[in-house]
Amino acid sequence: MPHNDQPSDAQNQEATAHARTPALPLRAIGAAGLGAALVLGAAGVAVASMNGAEVVAAALGAVSAAIGCLLGIAAMTAIGTSDPMKVPTAVLAGSTVRLIGSLAIAGVTYMITGPAAAPFWGAFLAAALAALLAETLVAAKSLRATQTQAASTNSTLNGASSA
Repeated sequence: MPHNDQPSDAQNQEATAHARTPALPLRAIGAAGLGAALVLGAAGVAVASMNGAEVVAAALGAVSAAIGCLLGIAAMTAIGTSDPMKVPTAVLAGSTVRLIGSLAIAGVTYMITGPAAAPFWGAFLAAALAALLAETLVAAKSLRATQTQAASTNSTLNGASSA
């Protein structure tokens, strides 16, 4: 009995279709949130007419939100996108880690440093909301593109298997 190490045509087509499926740019989702948090936090600090302690408080609040974004990027990267079915899980996990991480960091930072409450929490909330908005917009666009590509791949595979 001859040993055949060659994959079948159906396996080749499936592998090719899977390789063409674009991976969701998880780092781009996280980077959008991080960028929005940093820009809004920096703008808030630069525009505000506060004394030095309030500027430091606002900067600490914005940085707390930005660190949460970095944690979200790490979570999405850890899950990865080698399998398109894991993409929604990666996005949800990254968003959850960003939210919980930034709140935990902000809470600990506030308790340890004791900054002025209004500038700290105002900058934190503004930066966190900007990160959420940017993350949501990029994720929604990317998920739609991934779903469209997956549907196209499935129809190609179904057409090849019925032939």
